[in-house]
Amino acid sequence: MVRNLERDLKKLDIGFEHVAITKEQIAQYGLEDLTNPDPTIIAKLRRDPNANSFRAQNNGKLLQIEVDALNALRPGDFVTLLEGSIDHYFVQNIYDEVMADPQYSSTSIRRLVRKSIKKFSDYEKGLQG
Repeated sequence: MVRNLERDLKKLDIGFEHVAITKEQIAQYGLEDLTNPDPTIIAKLRRDPNANSFRAQNNGKLLQIEVDALNALRPGDFVTLLEGSIDHYFVQNIYDEVMADPQYSSTSIRRLVRKSIKKFSDYEKGLQG
């Protein structure tokens, strides 16, 4: 799913960066109790070569807390986190140039973003169902 999104964005000459939630952010946003009890996920975590190191840093626990948990519980903080991860890439003159091109109106860009998000959501639903 991530590779497909990355590929689609690359076609538009848009970079892609994985965003993860840090241990500090888990504490900051009160997500400590959100662990993934899915046996498949737990098995994957146990096979991970970093499992022992992770356990040592987390009181012997293996857990996985996805960044979208933050979106579900604190959407405003999620948006702030994402915006913060891209702000250092923003270049005003490039933005102005793109926005001046009728091919890349804010409406067409929003449409492309919505289409990518829908693809991602549909793919994610397929994994859950």
